[in-house]
Amino acid sequence: MGIGKSSLSVQPAEIQIPTCLSPPNQIRRVFDTFVRPSMWGKCYAKELERLNIALDEEKCRLERTIQEFREEHVRMKSEYESTIAAVKMVEQDKEALQSTTAALMENLSALETEKRSILDTLEQSESQNSRLSQVTRKLQVTLRGIEDETLSLLEEKEDIENRYQENELRAKVLEEEKQIISQQSSHLLSSLNDLLSQKDLAESELRLEVSARLEAENRLKSAQDSVQHLEGALQTDISPSALRNKILPDVKKLRMFFEHVAEEARLDANMPVIMKNAVYARKSLAKKARSHILEQSRVEKAKTLGLDVTEAANGTAPLKRSLSFMISKNSLKPTLSRSLSARGSSGAMSRSRAKPQKLSNVGNTSSLLSVSEGD
Repeated sequence: MGIGKSSLSVQPAEIQIPTCLSPPNQIRRVFDTFVRPSMWGKCYAKELERLNIALDEEKCRLERTIQEFREEHVRMKSEYESTIAAVKMVEQDKEALQSTTAALMENLSALETEKRSILDTLEQSESQNSRLSQVTRKLQVTLRGIEDETLSLLEEKEDIENRYQENELRAKVLEEEKQIISQQSSHLLSSLNDLLSQKDLAESELRLEVSARLEAENRLKSAQDSVQHLEGALQTDISPSALRNKILPDVKKLRMFFEHVAEEARLDANMPVIMKNAVYARKSLAKKARSHILEQSRVEKAKTLGLDVTEAANGTAPLKRSLSFMISKNSLKPTLSRSLSARGSSGAMSRSRAKPQKLSNVGNTSSLLSVSEGD
């Protein structure tokens, strides 16, 4: 984006006010030597146009990047809401498991009490073995049923405890994912604000360039008018003192014009590099911010899933997660049910127990919690 005005480096000390009359062709030669090389309006306009094109392209790229960040923000928001819903379902499942565990513990204590009473009855019946042999056999059968049912209840209790631990782990993982999504949303919002500020900065720089161009064109027009005045004054027949007084303001204007041109040439020698570095710095900043956010997201997801962080950072490991990985190979039963055999004595003791409530909502919650996400 170089403007190419190094050829206009004219030192102000080289311009001298003529002390005597000079022919018009000499004034024309002075104008051709100093003024005409400074007519860089067309070249400057072309460079400014190229600069405008580059700024427009940068603006379009920034707008596309902003749109991508907005879409990413919407997607992360939906994930955040689904995670909150899953946490609520896990809490409901946990409450259901706690209530079922309490009911099973009460049932187990009742069975233990019944077992003790049956053992007492069995001890009493042993003294009357001759008369109560049939009752003893029935009580033994009932006792075996109670023991089997006790073992079944213990297994179900262990199963429920395992489910409770898994739900606790699910809730912990979901809470970590909720925090990660919240952090990523804040990073995306900060990056979006940075890109918007960079867009405003580019537009302000463009306005400054346009105003500088208009000011330069006005100065060039004033210098051309001064040269025309000098030519007209030199062609008139007046005294040298009057001519000097007449052309002195125009000469001062030309001198100020050339001094300003020399100063601009000195400043513009480094301007292309500065502007180029500024554009590249904005591009690099946006690219680094986006890559940093993506890399941080990969590492956090890899840590959440227990994957190798090095492979996740290199992009060799697939970043797909599913909360069902916490369920062991021997998956838990979706429903817990048990049937109690009818127990009774010789027409006096007959009791049947109802089946406990099935934990169908546990299976439904486990299926709803299998959330999978692609990188």
